[in-house]
Amino acid sequence: ILLSPQYDNNKTIKIMVGVYQICLLIYLTVMKMDRFKEFTGAIIKISRMIFQIKSNEMKDYDLNSISVACLYYLYNYENLTSKDLVNLCCEDKASISRNLKILEERMLVEFLSNDDKKRYKTVIVLTEEGKDLAKIVTKKCYDIFRICSNGILENEAKILYKSLDIIVKNLEEYKKKYEE
Repeated sequence: ILLSPQYDNNKTIKIMVGVYQICLLIYLTVMKMDRFKEFTGAIIKISRMIFQIKSNEMKDYDLNSISVACLYYLYNYENLTSKDLVNLCCEDKASISRNLKILEERMLVEFLSNDDKKRYKTVIVLTEEGKDLAKIVTKKCYDIFRICSNGILENEAKILYKSLDIIVKNLEEYKKKYEE
């Protein structure tokens, strides 16, 4: 009926294209919302599972998730400070300080300076007991990583990590707008 001679066909085609574009936009918006839900749901699930696994795997050692991360990084990298651990562990300064204090009290780490005012910028090292425990922690981390990455090809992993890096950078840029 819309293409019959009594209607302006150019106008009719424009309307049909417009309707098609609106339908496509609605479809894409719904798909993006499903993707958003899928993406955020997966990130939240992964984060929670990692936290739970760390907690379960380390309860025999009386370590929490943040302490595990500190031991892991101190074992695998040299000359780290509290400031470095804040960045590597993605935790706030207070949480890292509390956990380092606990690790120090358990004689698992030591600060290379006794100046309490400069502790944040002081290099932290593992004691021998700390190295032994950090070795166990690191092995467990690698075992868990191997299990969770089972079935992911190397090129797929590269794409995944590149995509995650881009997402993090985009979110950091977006977040800066609100911090200024």
